[in-house]
Amino acid sequence: MRFGSTPYIASRAKSRRKALADRARLRQLINHAPDQLTVAVADLGYRSEIDRYAATYDGGDLIEAALTDNLEHELDNITKLCSGKVARIVSVYTNRFEYHNAKAVLRAVVNDVELERVSHDILPDINDINTPWLQIIERADDLRSAVVLMRRKPFGPALNALPEDASLAAYEDALDRHYFSDAIASLSGSQADVRMLRGLLATEIDHRNIVNLLEAAAMGLEGSDVTDALVPGGRLIPKRVFSA
Repeated sequence: MRFGSTPYIASRAKSRRKALADRARLRQLINHAPDQLTVAVADLGYRSEIDRYAATYDGGDLIEAALTDNLEHELDNITKLCSGKVARIVSVYTNRFEYHNAKAVLRAVVNDVELERVSHDILPDINDINTPWLQIIERADDLRSAVVLMRRKPFGPALNALPEDASLAAYEDALDRHYFSDAIASLSGSQADVRMLRGLLATEIDHRNIVNLLEAAAMGLEGSDVTDALVPGGRLIPKRVFSA
């Protein structure tokens, strides 16, 4: 069931937040050994996830897998409660995980990483949310076929618009551009929350572009090769750069 009421969604989110460990408890956890930390995390409300992954992982890997599983399902549950403006704002955060997973799949395919390793180390097959991504890796013969299998994703048309011989870097740049473009376009209006989120996205874009510029300089890239790696929407790089 979806609800459009901002106060209702905020109330549900706050109730979930109260169940999280406070700063004092987190500071205590820093001093725990891995085995002690696993028990402590389970006691904080993650026992079902810890138990689910305990047969496959241990130590830090177990904790990370359990917490990631919990986060993904919590975000899925929150998203299902939202509609309208609230859904658009929440999706700016939740959608980025879809793009991260797409990058993980493309990297696995281009580097010929075994499915067994991906399903253990990167996208655990115990988590049902990862199943469609693992199926793409299993069915893809090369980078382009993986992209074709993603054609029904929101970013599918942007990826398929690239040349068939496009590199992994080109696909990753296209994913970044599509995510930020779609996120900014979804934020209409001039309310304080929208302005704040737009500002945050612009800062993220500037950070991404600075990293891309440094990498381009290190690789000796120039001209359009550099521009193609940049993401529009930030504050530091003028719009005319993207229309040149």
